[in-house]
Amino acid sequence: MVAVYPIRSLNGIREHLIIKKADVAYNWQCVTGKIRKNELPENAARRELLEETSYQTNILIPFNFDNNFIVDDETVGDRDDEFYEKLMKTTKVIVFIAIIENKKDPILNPEEHTDWMWCDFDSAYDKIKWSIEKKQLRLIREWLDNNYNLSNS
Repeated sequence: MVAVYPIRSLNGIREHLIIKKADVAYNWQCVTGKIRKNELPENAARRELLEETSYQTNILIPFNFDNNFIVDDETVGDRDDEFYEKLMKTTKVIVFIAIIENKKDPILNPEEHTDWMWCDFDSAYDKIKWSIEKKQLRLIREWLDNNYNLSNS
């Protein structure tokens, strides 16, 4: 499974794209999807980004978490122990940061997603429902703050 966090810089401000699931109307999230048989994770990430948002990127950064990442220890957000046991402990999630240079609005597949929002970190963190995704977003922000200048992209 891939999780892709689209990020852009608008007027020097970092923004995160979150999308709302069609089948779970309260659930805002990043771009996610399955890796097809014989598909490389990077190709799956690019495909899912295109399918779910219409965006393509020249800059796709694999985000490698340390071994403690998988522990769902974020202090806020909903947790679903059954989901966590079934999916997170049996499915490898490969996370990417996608730098988006296109300033046009995303085009969603309405069967999968019903709404989108470019927003700052705090707004994205508040909207995302699941604690494990909040943790991914928080760790990505910390990494970007220390390692990546969007104005250079």
